[in-house]
Amino acid sequence: MRRVVPHSARLYTRFDNNSKNARGHVYFELGEPMLSPPRLIRAIPMEAISGDERLEFENVDSGSLFPEVGSRMLIRIVTGQDIEDGWVIVQEDVYRYAVMWDGEITVRTVLYDYLATEVRWDA
Repeated sequence: MRRVVPHSARLYTRFDNNSKNARGHVYFELGEPMLSPPRLIRAIPMEAISGDERLEFENVDSGSLFPEVGSRMLIRIVTGQDIEDGWVIVQEDVYRYAVMWDGEITVRTVLYDYLATEVRWDA
């Protein structure tokens, strides 16, 4: 059973195990299997995010840590391949995602420049 808890007037946080897409991004980019349930799952239309919240969401900062040698994310960081301001561009204006790993692992996605999602796991 899913539990929906209001996070703010416009943002809803869901605590459940429906995070296959984010798990796939973490495994693909960092080589880390996320076997435990995420701590946080959020989804919100981009137009409903305030200016400051939008800047915070768009800011992708992985801190001072580097991903494991040989991982796809390290290759992306070094070569700049398919990456723009920390976001992996799968298809322009259709799908992009970011994986951050500093104290916790966070995956953010944007679908059709409409829906923003965020999934977090404790490290």
